[in-house]
Amino acid sequence: MVKRGRPVEEPIEQKIKFTQVFEYEDGSVTTWYWDKSISKGGPFKTETKYPRGMLDFEQVQEALPKTKRKYALDDGRIVGYARARALGVI
Repeated sequence: MVKRGRPVEEPIEQKIKFTQVFEYEDGSVTTWYWDKSISKGGPFKTETKYPRGMLDFEQVQEALPKTKRKYALDDGRIVGYARARALGVI
Protein backbone atom coordinates (compact mmCIF):
# COMPACT_ATOMS: atom_id res chain seq x y z
CA MET A 1 0.00 0.00 0.00
CA VAL A 2 1.37 3.43 -0.96
CA LYS A 3 1.47 6.18 1.64
CA ARG A 4 -0.13 9.29 0.28
CA GLY A 5 -0.66 12.77 1.61
CA ARG A 6 1.41 14.94 3.83
CA PRO A 7 4.31 13.26 5.66
CA VAL A 8 4.30 13.13 9.42
CA GLU A 9 6.07 16.17 10.83
CA GLU A 10 8.81 15.30 13.25
CA PRO A 11 10.04 18.11 15.46
CA ILE A 12 13.49 19.36 14.48
CA GLU A 13 15.88 19.31 17.41
CA GLN A 14 17.64 22.67 17.70
CA LYS A 15 20.91 22.99 19.51
CA ILE A 16 20.85 25.50 22.35
CA LYS A 17 24.52 25.32 23.41
CA PHE A 18 27.36 24.79 20.95
CA THR A 19 30.76 26.13 19.87
CA GLN A 20 32.27 27.02 16.49
CA VAL A 21 36.01 26.98 15.82
CA PHE A 22 37.54 29.06 13.02
CA GLU A 23 41.14 28.56 11.96
CA TYR A 24 42.77 31.28 9.86
CA GLU A 25 45.70 31.24 7.44
CA ASP A 26 47.98 33.15 9.84
CA GLY A 27 47.63 30.38 12.41
CA SER A 28 45.23 32.13 14.77
CA VAL A 29 42.21 30.22 16.10
CA THR A 30 38.94 31.86 17.11
CA THR A 31 36.31 29.98 19.13
CA TRP A 32 32.73 31.25 19.31
CA TYR A 33 30.57 30.06 22.21
CA TRP A 34 26.82 30.06 21.55
CA ASP A 35 24.00 29.72 24.07
CA LYS A 36 20.58 30.52 22.61
CA SER A 37 19.06 30.87 26.09
CA ILE A 38 21.45 33.79 26.83
CA SER A 39 21.75 35.52 23.45
CA LYS A 40 19.66 34.80 20.39
CA GLY A 41 21.47 37.23 18.06
CA GLY A 42 25.07 36.09 18.36
CA PRO A 43 27.70 34.36 20.45
CA PHE A 44 27.92 35.32 24.11
CA LYS A 45 31.69 34.80 24.28
CA THR A 46 34.61 34.61 21.85
CA GLU A 47 38.21 33.58 22.40
CA THR A 48 41.10 34.22 20.01
CA LYS A 49 44.42 32.43 20.33
CA TYR A 50 47.42 33.67 18.39
CA PRO A 51 50.45 31.54 17.59
CA ARG A 52 53.74 32.35 19.28
CA GLY A 53 55.80 34.97 17.54
CA MET A 54 52.90 37.09 16.34
CA LEU A 55 53.22 40.78 17.14
CA ASP A 56 50.64 42.42 19.36
CA PHE A 57 48.99 45.80 18.62
CA GLU A 58 51.62 47.91 20.38
CA GLN A 59 54.52 46.22 18.60
CA VAL A 60 52.89 46.69 15.21
CA GLN A 61 52.26 50.38 15.95
CA GLU A 62 55.88 50.91 17.01
CA ALA A 63 57.06 49.66 13.62
CA LEU A 64 54.87 52.16 11.70
CA PRO A 65 55.78 55.79 10.98
CA LYS A 66 54.10 58.37 13.28
CA THR A 67 51.57 59.48 10.66
CA LYS A 68 50.32 55.90 10.10
CA ARG A 69 49.98 54.91 13.77
CA LYS A 70 46.76 54.71 15.75
CA TYR A 71 46.63 56.32 19.20
CA ALA A 72 44.45 55.37 22.18
CA LEU A 73 42.64 58.09 24.10
CA ASP A 74 41.89 57.95 27.84
CA ASP A 75 38.27 56.93 27.20
CA GLY A 76 39.35 53.92 25.09
CA ARG A 77 38.77 55.35 21.61
CA ILE A 78 41.35 54.78 18.89
CA VAL A 79 42.17 57.80 16.70
CA GLY A 80 44.56 58.58 13.87
CA TYR A 81 47.61 60.84 13.90
CA ALA A 82 45.89 64.13 12.98
CA ARG A 83 43.14 63.81 15.58
CA ALA A 84 45.58 62.71 18.30
CA ARG A 85 47.78 65.72 17.55
CA ALA A 86 44.78 68.08 17.64
CA LEU A 87 43.73 66.69 21.02
CA GLY A 88 47.26 66.96 22.40
CA VAL A 89 47.80 63.24 22.93
CA ILE A 90 51.15 63.37 21.12
